[in-house]
Amino acid sequence: MREAIHDALGRAYATGRRKCSSARVWVFPGDGRVSVNGVSLVEYFRRASHVDEICQPFLTTSTSCEFDVKCTVKGGGLSGQAGAVRLGVARALQVYDPEQAALRDVLEAHPALGQHCDAVYGGAHPLLHTRRLVTAALI
Repeated sequence: MREAIHDALGRAYATGRRKCSSARVWVFPGDGRVSVNGVSLVEYFRRASHVDEICQPFLTTSTSCEFDVKCTVKGGGLSGQAGAVRLGVARALQVYDPEQAALRDVLEAHPALGQHCDAVYGGAHPLLHTRRLVTAALI
């Protein structure tokens, strides 16, 4: 049996990460307002595709006007930040009411609401061109 985890203000908290971005997300009962770093969702993410991506967990679970979201995002670009917020919202909805099995099952079954496997490219190995460097130094 899972327990709902809420803070003193009745908010559920979750973290979402995508590429180099990380988002701290709080979900609480409200009328559907979303603020990102103290700014409204539409002002922060100007592309419609980013706004749609963030609203995807609410549309999937049919809870679009039941919760308010407050989040802080750091690092990466806007696409990575939108993905991090989306994952944080999906996880926070699961934490908010874990006993609602339908909500949890829909979120876990949806492939786009899981964590992405995109890794940040680390670059070339530092000793990759060692032989070329040694040869150039001898000339």
